[in-house]
Amino acid sequence: MVEWNLTETEWAYIAGLLDGEGVITVTKHRGRYRRSKTAQYVPKVEISNTDRKVIDWLNSRINGVVWTSSRKKGWKKLYTWRLQRQEEILDFLLNVLPYLIIKSGQAKLMIKLLTLRQPRRRKPWTKEEIEIVEEIKRLNIRGEV
Repeated sequence: MVEWNLTETEWAYIAGLLDGEGVITVTKHRGRYRRSKTAQYVPKVEISNTDRKVIDWLNSRINGVVWTSSRKKGWKKLYTWRLQRQEEILDFLLNVLPYLIIKSGQAKLMIKLLTLRQPRRRKPWTKEEIEIVEEIKRLNIRGEV
């Protein structure tokens, strides 16, 4: 279990960032080599913002991966913070879940998925796990479903 020493207020603020500026998702890759026939699924939690101070503050509390994206000419740079280790994502979501409003469904599904995956990390994904991934993706569709 990861130990983050954050206050309730900080967890609530981070949940607000995740609800408004973040994503809880799973991306699909074809293994390390393009010829691989086995799909690899990668759980991710990301928060993006054009204000570098927000992302730096977040990363100072919960160390993740941070990068900058250049966008269209005249647009501000986009700064993105990401957690990608399964144990960190699970602990992070368990801490923010009580404060999430918009993305609580995705968080609950990701918690279920990561709990199922923990003892089976290097094994092929089951039908149940892939169904959870598809439901997370469905919840992430913008607009009306």
